[in-house]
Amino acid sequence: MRNLFKKFLVTVLTMLLLITLLPIQTFAATSSVAKSVKLSKKSFTLSVGETETLTASLSPSNASNKKVQWSSSDKKIATVTSKGKVRAIGPGDATITAKTSNGKKTTCVVTVVGYLDRMMYSNYQSDTLNNTFSLFEGNDNWSNSCKRAMIFNFAYIGEYPDEVQDSKQTKSVVNYTLAGKYDVFTCTLTQRALISTNINFKVIGDGVVLYEATCTSQTQPVKLDLSVQGVADFSIEITYSLGFTNPCQIILSDAKFEKE
Repeated sequence: MRNLFKKFLVTVLTMLLLITLLPIQTFAATSSVAKSVKLSKKSFTLSVGETETLTASLSPSNASNKKVQWSSSDKKIATVTSKGKVRAIGPGDATITAKTSNGKKTTCVVTVVGYLDRMMYSNYQSDTLNNTFSLFEGNDNWSNSCKRAMIFNFAYIGEYPDEVQDSKQTKSVVNYTLAGKYDVFTCTLTQRALISTNINFKVIGDGVVLYEATCTSQTQPVKLDLSVQGVADFSIEITYSLGFTNPCQIILSDAKFEKE
């Protein structure tokens, strides 16, 4: 009996030893890691103050860690939140990067343009209280649609038409400091008036006249595409030169600074 027990014990110990020596396959659950990340847009354009929310998609979709870190190459141009919300701060191009926890990343380029209606409200000046500047969206006298437009309203400042002929011209000026970040200024210039009134329009960069024209209510809309690269101080000067009691208007439609 004792010998039989010894044989049994030896057999059991041998089997245990063999089991410990055999390769053991583990079936622990493996976590899927992100192999790539893709954004909802590769590039887009915003005007100063506008926002856009980007969405990051990880592959494979069952990645265990879906956390994405967002960053901007230039926070003076555009910022981005931890949830991918991009805000346009200033003109230029910025690269938005989305990066996964294991280092996979992708990028998107945002171009920020500056519209005059957003940037120049506080920089408007007029040498008469009768001249006003406001935002406008409608049609000019040629039935063209004017979007994101500024409208300058001029009114007669004297009691009789000949008074203005002997006094200084009424003038409105819009100023802005560009800090050299823009390449091009574009807009469409239109005059609206009940009579054929002369208006002098100037675009000035660092004291140099980049564009000048005299137009009447009969002048077809003029499209401007001016280089302002390297310009720091930019202004638009509009002068009302005839003294009739009828009001007249200048419309700058879609007036903006942008990259070439």
